[in-house]
Amino acid sequence: MEYTGINSVRSFGAKGDGRTDDSAAIQRAIDAFGSAGGTLFFPPGRYVCADIRVKPHVALTAAPTWSYSGDDRFGATVLLLAREDAVCLLDITDAVGATIEGLALDGRQLGRNGHEVHGISMIRKGSDYGRVENTVRVERCLVSDFSGDALHLDHVWCVTVSRNMLSGCRHGIYVNGWDLFILHNWLSGNRECGYYGYPGVNKGVQLAGNRIEWNGTCGISGQGGEHLHITGNQMDRSGAEGIRIEGFKRVTIVGNTFFRCGKSTAEEQRNTNLALLNGRGAVVSGNDFGAYCDDDGVSSRLSPDYDMVIGRLRHSVISHNVLYQAAVKAPILDLGGHDNLQMTANPQCLATDDF
Repeated sequence: MEYTGINSVRSFGAKGDGRTDDSAAIQRAIDAFGSAGGTLFFPPGRYVCADIRVKPHVALTAAPTWSYSGDDRFGATVLLLAREDAVCLLDITDAVGATIEGLALDGRQLGRNGHEVHGISMIRKGSDYGRVENTVRVERCLVSDFSGDALHLDHVWCVTVSRNMLSGCRHGIYVNGWDLFILHNWLSGNRECGYYGYPGVNKGVQLAGNRIEWNGTCGISGQGGEHLHITGNQMDRSGAEGIRIEGFKRVTIVGNTFFRCGKSTAEEQRNTNLALLNGRGAVVSGNDFGAYCDDDGVSSRLSPDYDMVIGRLRHSVISHNVLYQAAVKAPILDLGGHDNLQMTANPQCLATDDF
């Protein structure tokens, strides 16, 4: 077939009937672009596939017709995980300059018995972060119901994740690397974290304008991160912390909303909207904190016990946050050990105070 720059996956034999394994046909279509790259369009259909290797400068695209919930939430164009022994559905490890846009990926909860399958995956080992920035874009996609992570980015360098719904997986986004722009996504209902930063790396990450809700443990979790910018997000009803960051250097947490996190944990120091531990150079300002129960207002426990849990902070500022009706036991659990921590102008009252 002659290269045109834009091809349909159907032209390479993909059926999209929800029964036929289309993996080989989809791979042929991607490989046909060669080094020039191009755009591969997925017409409406249900494409059964697994371990698809996305090549450099190739865009996989479809019209985004997925929705938030319901039996038809995957919309008209769906990639269905074919096998429970797969590594992932889409492999972007070597896909420099590639784009995944508008697709819905359904993991069908395959592979939980000792083997986890990721939705979109980048996996390198050791010190291999690649020779150039990955510059991969994942935009306007639904990635849901995978036994592994929706996005598993292991040894990543420069990726944009924007306007996606990442739900019902282990983590919404797993990051081992740096220079990520995570903007305006839903990170919802994952078994563990909405965003998980691998210990010791997790650098140069911007999380802005995301809705991070009803995740099993943390909304955002990071250990040993550096240059993290967390701005304008909504943290709602995490099982434990809305945000937990420890062992960090230079973290900015500004203009976020924290609401009723600590839903299910029995650990006192994790029953909080925000935990900052053993870090340097934190700025926490202009955030709004609140406590509540489930949506109906009656059927579950009120949380969190504390709005903030802080300990061993150095050269940091916590100021001008509003902690209104925001905790059950105390607004702030201070574990001490600070050096040059400035705390000012944080008006506060307990959740049981009704004005």
